[in-house]
Amino acid sequence: MIAATAPAASFPYQGTTFDSFVKESYRVAGRANPNEFYQTMDARAVKAGLPTWAEWAKQNRPDGTAEGARKAGEAVWRRIKKTITKFSLDRGFEFVNAVTTNERQCMLQSVIVAGELQRAGYDAGIAMVWSNPKGQTSNNGHVVAVLRTGAKDIVVDCSEPKPFEVHKGLFLRQGAEYKYVEPIYDQNEWISGYRLERSGAVVAPAKVTLMDLGFIQSQFDYYRGERALGGVIAKVKTPVGLAASEKFYNRSLRECPANPLTRAMLVRTLVLEGRAREAEMQRRKALNEYAADGWTPDEVKRPVSST
Repeated sequence: MIAATAPAASFPYQGTTFDSFVKESYRVAGRANPNEFYQTMDARAVKAGLPTWAEWAKQNRPDGTAEGARKAGEAVWRRIKKTITKFSLDRGFEFVNAVTTNERQCMLQSVIVAGELQRAGYDAGIAMVWSNPKGQTSNNGHVVAVLRTGAKDIVVDCSEPKPFEVHKGLFLRQGAEYKYVEPIYDQNEWISGYRLERSGAVVAPAKVTLMDLGFIQSQFDYYRGERALGGVIAKVKTPVGLAASEKFYNRSLRECPANPLTRAMLVRTLVLEGRAREAEMQRRKALNEYAADGWTPDEVKRPVSST
């Protein structure tokens, strides 16, 4: 596989990197004035009786305790619930839609949570979920924020009715590679270690890192490909829609060649476009990537010619 060599992403809310996410969302939507995202988030916070996002970050600097970090994670989880009130898989990944339709989904909310925690001074980022609290697996089907204290991590999930969730499988990084892991939780939802799927070894939280900037950019474009009108998962697929899915998946892979989910969905798109030989070549690449990462979904194990 192609290793991820970038450091864990730094993207404090309203900072330069975070702002690039917002601007790209507005550019893709063909809409001007990306500053309206921040203006809208602050206006909704004030209407809900909360401080602005900048004021909250100033008021909630880390106090060096795990309990203080936990309170901050819960507070940001609550802010998301009160400022972007609708959930939409179809449109909720775009920052622009948080404004225009008041919608969010797992990627968007997790990036906002991690960004605001970073702005306040906490160590935070995002990870993918491949096994939920019930042990049901998916091909990196969910995104969560992870708040870190150095010795312990905790998952903040705004898709749930409580702030902290005990997902049984995460996809993150160890050194220069992406890895499938099983978090080891204590009785208070804190993660004290991670079991690597490939080797079975248990490592401390300090030995893993969260997703890098290339992966985050790649994942936003993954969702644009997945949810393209008439695209790969649409009920009514069109040549134009499938071409849009392919375009965003190719862009996603340029941003992060080791994003296995993108490659797996590119395979599906190429099959629908009648390009079985290319699809099989991509499937074999994906198969190698998943094997190196430590877990392989069933759909990738099946050769294109048998599907």
